[in-house]
Amino acid sequence: LPGSLPKPLRALVPQRGCMSTQAGTWPFYPLSADQRADLTAALAALADELPAEQRVVQMLASRNCLACHARGELGGVATERSGMFGTHDPSLGLESRLPPPLTGVGAKLQPAWLADAIAHGQAERPYLHTRMPGFGVEFAAELGELLARTDTLPSLEVAALPRDEKESRAVIDLGRELVGDQGMNCIACHTFAGERVGTMGALDLVHSTAQRLRPQWFAHFLRAPFRFKPDTLMPQFFPDGKSVRPELGGGDATKQIEALWHYLAEGRNVGKPRGMRRPPIELTVGADAVVLRRSVQNTGKRGISVGYPGGVNVTFDAERLGLNQVWWGKFLDAAPVWTGQGSGEARILGAARASLPHGPAFAVLAEPDAPWPTASRRELGQKFLGYDLDARQRPTFRYECDGVMIADAPAEFVPAGAPAEQKPLLRRTLQFTAAADRALTFLAARDARVDDLGDGLVQVGGTLRLRLPAGSFRIRAAGDQRELLVAIALAGGRADLVIDYAWQEANK
Repeated sequence: LPGSLPKPLRALVPQRGCMSTQAGTWPFYPLSADQRADLTAALAALADELPAEQRVVQMLASRNCLACHARGELGGVATERSGMFGTHDPSLGLESRLPPPLTGVGAKLQPAWLADAIAHGQAERPYLHTRMPGFGVEFAAELGELLARTDTLPSLEVAALPRDEKESRAVIDLGRELVGDQGMNCIACHTFAGERVGTMGALDLVHSTAQRLRPQWFAHFLRAPFRFKPDTLMPQFFPDGKSVRPELGGGDATKQIEALWHYLAEGRNVGKPRGMRRPPIELTVGADAVVLRRSVQNTGKRGISVGYPGGVNVTFDAERLGLNQVWWGKFLDAAPVWTGQGSGEARILGAARASLPHGPAFAVLAEPDAPWPTASRRELGQKFLGYDLDARQRPTFRYECDGVMIADAPAEFVPAGAPAEQKPLLRRTLQFTAAADRALTFLAARDARVDDLGDGLVQVGGTLRLRLPAGSFRIRAAGDQRELLVAIALAGGRADLVIDYAWQEANK
């Protein structure tokens, strides 16, 4: 009847309705005798209950789960679609991009958590761009029960905590020591109760244990992580069943794994392990400059940071071709790039910091009023050519713009007679050479406030002051900001430019 629910497939009578050769209110399909025979046989087979694993695969296929997840040899992300799966943390490898496999998932996850994840979706891996949809409570109940019945592991019990409070505390304390930086240093790669210590942010150790994982799976996985995840970055802490930290807990692998489980199962209020506050690795500058070629705050992977004697520092972005920040005071904390997997970014220690325009810093403008190009330096054909170091390790950056070779040499500068407490200037000496006369424009600053103070002085924002050759620059509006543009005219294929950058305390 119209509006009524269709019959289950098992309840269909092959000799009636659209399977018959009779006309009626039902749809008519011009089926051959062989097609009717095949359909009749398929419907008859539905009377027999499918084996559990076949029913699991059938249910996964019905919701297209295998388009993202693999289960055994079935499914998984197709190679041609792999690039569409992104991540917030590429340091975790493929696990950071691709949804986890469903192989053995019924033995891995606690029934309540598994059913809830299937019914409502989950976001246990915040670094994945992809998010799992929810498929409803009824579907989740059946699939979760099937997975739990189908997926099994050899018995490997995790002993309960001792009833004696002192003995119980000893187990928890051993787990805490193993998780910390003096033990197995799990916190170097994993988030712990929402906090990250290292540069990686793998699954939260606390969230993933008591509420999510089965203790038996935890015990199996720690003993042989590569058996469960061949591509995992997880180290093997118990090769051949022996602990890599024999000096802790008597070196007993079973006791160590049980201690790890019970410690992490305590939940968010568990005492933090040692090493959650990693000490900084400060790079100090003496008589010579210090160069760090690693990712740094506000700059990409091709950042080149330089600390100069006297306490003035810069970052040159070799990807965008521009000096993009200058700061005064301490140089850098290198701990984020020298510890863990080294995928973080160095932290600027000086508080007196000024931002400069992100490159490209030089361009050829078709008209004086043409907007500053938004294309990348690669799209503009500009090239980074490396740098040279002088006797005091100060770099001269070399790059090319529209056939003009640029040598960019920042250095510390203290004017004669300056008081001892005055911060040093950053003096930037640029040399331009070309095969013929050329003209470039240099974007020296962009800010809501760019004011000409006269005699070559320009105030940028509230704290940065530039000195340029008088008459060499102009200031123009650019939306809600202002731009400081410097004309570079190469006469005889050569030009020079010297710019001083000074920190100006606010309200002065």
